Amino acid sequence: MMWACRLLIASILVALRPGLALLAPSHSYTQSFVLGTHKRLTRLSVATTSFETDRHIPINFDYPGLRAIHRNPDVFLVDDFLTNVECDDLTVQASAKGMALSPVAYAGWTEDLKVLVRLVPALVLPLVYQLLSMGVSRPLVAIISLAAWAVVVYTLTTVGAAWAVGIGDRALVTKSELLMRSSWRTFEAPTVIRYEAGQALAPHFDAIQGDAREEKGEMGQTLATLLVYLNDVPSGGITRFGLLESAGGGGAPLEVNPTKGQGLLFFPASADGKFDGRLEHEGRAALDEKWIARIWRHEGRVVPPYGLPNNFGDE
Repeated sequence: MMWACRLLIASILVALRPGLALLAPSHSYTQSFVLGTHKRLTRLSVATTSFETDRHIPINFDYPGLRAIHRNPDVFLVDDFLTNVECDDLTVQASAKGMALSPVAYAGWTEDLKVLVRLVPALVLPLVYQLLSMGVSRPLVAIISLAAWAVVVYTLTTVGAAWAVGIGDRALVTKSELLMRSSWRTFEAPTVIRYEAGQALAPHFDAIQGDAREEKGEMGQTLATLLVYLNDVPSGGITRFGLLESAGGGGAPLEVNPTKGQGLLFFPASADGKFDGRLEHEGRAALDEKWIARIWRHEGRVVPPYGLPNNFGDE
């Protein structure tokens, strides 16, 4: 069934691509993500429940600078997670190693039409309505529309950098092990991402739902995401959780302003790998250049080239 859907999508996109190319927006989005299903669209206020009620992986609650900015689901900030020297080393190493273009590619699906409308650009919506009027099932409409978005919306300059040995990389991994009480073997190799002025990251999820989890192989589900801001961003570049309400209330979404050295930790899935649809997030357009480093913590061993070198622990 999955391969049949992929074949159908490919066929439709081949037919649609000439027309869709004319709809490409002037702004760009970055990185590659998998979309999963979630049902809850209302924003979630800061809960009064304890950390233990949120079933994410155990972390070190005594880690210096750790503070909660949302509970259930838990979202944490870590002040001064990396030093200025470590942040600067990461950007220098990434630039020296080379930065690669990274297109948007949503490979999941959602049964909820409201979610689809939230995530796809307005210019793709006529395609949604046309397919629905033809009697195409909602799940298939979602797959086709999101795949169409992958054709319409693509990055112009966004970048990533693979593992490079340096004091910044070493500090990022070592401190992440302590914070998440996890082995480096469960980490994807750190990725450094640069947003140039005007670039944004579309709303997305970091975890996978359903049968697509099998495609991850031994590494399994994404259980935790750690973002570290490598520079101060005077204007723009906010990280927004569109379904979570800020501590100030009033219906405003939870947002984090980039601060150099600060870490942002959240959990796309529970400790047993269950997808959490509340953790939709996005990177708002950066008016000034923005640099971040990212580590994904998985269920199992992440082998090279996606994971760290097998001799990392010996270095």
